[in-house]
Parts: sequence; C-alpha cells; structure tokens
Amino acid sequence: MRAYTSCCCGPVTEPNADGGEGIDRVWEVLAGALVWTVGQRFCTDYSVELAALYDRTMKIHSLNTAPTTEPERYFLSADKLVHGNPEQRLWSQYTDASGQFFAGVWESEPGAWRVSYTEEEHCRILVGRSRLTAQDGTVTEVGPGDEFVIARGYEGVWEVLERTRKTYVIFEALRLSSDPSATLPR
Repeated sequence: MRAYTSCCCGPVTEPNADGGEGIDRVWEVLAGALVWTVGQRFCTDYSVELAALYDRTMKIHSLNTAPTTEPERYFLSADKLVHGNPEQRLWSQYTDASGQFFAGVWESEPGAWRVSYTEEEHCRILVGRSRLTAQDGTVTEVGPGDEFVIARGYEGVWEVLERTRKTYVIFEALRLSSDPSATLPR
C-alpha cells in the first residue's frame, strides 16, 4: 500500500495514474470516514500518513455506556452559568491521532449554561432529561433514547432538568488561523 499524506484540511492525495506530479483524486478524512472525491487542494502544516488511518487491521472501539473508571470531574466557568453550578463528569473513551475526533460518555447534574459550538457533535441520551434553547428561542427537549446532532455554530442554553448522561461523538475542525473564531468552511 502506498503511504498517502493528510494535511491540516484533511485531504489525502494520490499521484496521477500516469505517475505525474498532479493530483487526479483526493481522499478526505472526516469523522473516521474516508470519502473519495475529485479535485485538488493545497495545504501546509500537519502531515499524517494515511497508511495508519486506512489500516484494515484497525481496532473497533466500543463505548462503554456505564463506565466503571473514575471520570474527569469539573464545573463550568461562572461566565457560562445561567443557573445552578452542576458538577459534570466525562469519560473520554476514544481520541483519534489528529485529536479532532473523539467519543465517550458525559454526565451532568441539573443546571443551565450557555453553549457556543465550534465542533460537530452527535449525542445519544442514555438517562435523564435536558432542554436545549437556541438563540432564536427554538426549544428542543431530549430524553432517553433520543439521538441528535448539534452543528458547529449552534449557540444557546443547555439546561439539564434531570441528571443527564449521554454518549457523544465529536468532530472538531482544525483552525486555519490564529483567530480563535476562524474555522474550516462548511
């Protein structure tokens, strides 16, 4: 297998079929999936060999929804709190080599805080009830068995009504700028 290269934007390139310098096709690595696209990108920085990402002997990582290890425990900063001061617990169970894709279990006591998503997050509620109120006033209540995606750019309030435990799968795009508000285009 050839060793292809991934850069800061995620594409992995292959030489032209004739062995030339140009690029005929591009692999894109997103949230653990490989997608074959046509096109060309130029990026600098951050290289990872595709051989490691595309190894067919890679492990399958299961999420333990009732972890028995000690969680990371934390409280939110006061500037984010709307009401309460809920203890939150995190069992990080997987992080990819790039540090952009990770998964695990999160739990929080009742309370409410402001959220501003710079990442894409898939959630599945295991226990409890929460309410998400978007900046435009749209309210979404979630409970056991509910699965949903919170898109990058979502802003609002996450309120835990009853102790909530969820699995999470997050993709955080690398920033292309020193500006903390700059992210990859959608």
